[in-house]
Amino acid sequence: MLHDSSQPAKTDLLSQLDALLSENKQLVSQVHDLEVTIQIMAEHGSFIEAELQTTNKKLQLEIEERKQAETRLQMLASAISRRNFDLEIVLDTLREHGDAIHDQWYAKVQEAQYLAGVDGLTQIPNRRRFDEHLKDQWQLMAEQQSPLSIILADIDYFKQYNDTYGHLLGDTCLKHVAQALQGSISHRADLIARYGGEEFVATLPNTELSSAIAIATRMQSQVEYLQLPHACSAVSHYVTLSMGVASLIPSLDQTPQILVAAADRLLYVAKQSGRNQIAYDGSLVD
Repeated sequence: MLHDSSQPAKTDLLSQLDALLSENKQLVSQVHDLEVTIQIMAEHGSFIEAELQTTNKKLQLEIEERKQAETRLQMLASAISRRNFDLEIVLDTLREHGDAIHDQWYAKVQEAQYLAGVDGLTQIPNRRRFDEHLKDQWQLMAEQQSPLSIILADIDYFKQYNDTYGHLLGDTCLKHVAQALQGSISHRADLIARYGGEEFVATLPNTELSSAIAIATRMQSQVEYLQLPHACSAVSHYVTLSMGVASLIPSLDQTPQILVAAADRLLYVAKQSGRNQIAYDGSLVD
């Protein structure tokens, strides 16, 4: 029997051939996968690029916003530092001059309160100050069971006065009348105020009706003494007043408006009676 010595060599060659074929298949598969990947990138490359650009822009924007935020924080920190420094200066000033500053502010508050209650034209108390004063005196007189009187005064034919002489002289007339009325009262608690327009009002605590009538008569005389020409008046050649005088002992069960309403009604009576009159009614005196 003959033995073939070339058989092992053939077996090795076949094994190597199988290995090469296997590697070739793997390479073919990898080439195919690579071709698929390249094709996908070719088809979707623009989308991927756009996504990358968008992401890049977002990152750039975020970086810029952080830079701006850092800048704002630095500015804020600087402002706080300056403010703290300013506050320290203020505190030092207050420690050194606290009493003087307090006095100045107190004076300013007092001045503001005074101006809030003064009529800008006539420089006598205004309606607001009258309302406050009447409320206070009503309370006080009710507790003391003392009389409280009110005089409402109206310049006769003042509209015609303005039409004839002009508003500038009309304002001058109001100033003169206000000062004349102011000079007609003497008690510290008495108050003359501009009630509105050409109307004035007097609050007279601790004053009974007869005394209030006497004061109203004095007011009327003081205004007549001014001899302010009034060519359009139907009752005089000069400026005159019509007046309503009311008096009562206040009660905490009532409001001051009852007294104001009574004086207003009596002022109307004075006008209807021919003006340049003083109307009063004793029926309100308890």
